[in-house]
Amino acid sequence: MTHKLPSFKGSYRLIVDSTANACECAVCGFVLRDDKDMASYFDKGACTECVDTYYYPNADKWQMGWRPNKEEIK
Repeated sequence: MTHKLPSFKGSYRLIVDSTANACECAVCGFVLRDDKDMASYFDKGACTECVDTYYYPNADKWQMGWRPNKEEIK
């Protein structure tokens, strides 16, 4: 007995989430450097340095939407 694999006919689109918005850190504005920065960006919305510097000491405020202003970052 021969089993036939299912046939898929028609047109299909591959939908991929854009990473264009993930080229720079939303907090400091620096370009994301590596896969750790990308993972940190998708998890916390900032590069690893901003997460270490601003998120961990202010996690409660961060969860409520606080982000450091540009003067604090300089």
